[in-house]
Amino acid sequence: MNNVKLAIQNRTEELVKEFEECLDQMRAGANCLPEDHEFRTFQCWICEKLASLELLIATHHTFPDNP
Repeated sequence: MNNVKLAIQNRTEELVKEFEECLDQMRAGANCLPEDHEFRTFQCWICEKLASLELLIATHHTFPDNP
């Protein structure tokens, strides 16, 4: 596996772990969002995290010469 794919896989796994931990906290009645966050809802927080992954993919994505 090349470094780009590994970086994307690692970031994806990190995000899944963050989402799961936050959901567990929310189920327990806690607020998982950082106190200094700009996000109003959990969905906004998820969208921001996914956007960072999308940027990582877009930045490092290369197209093969032959589709």
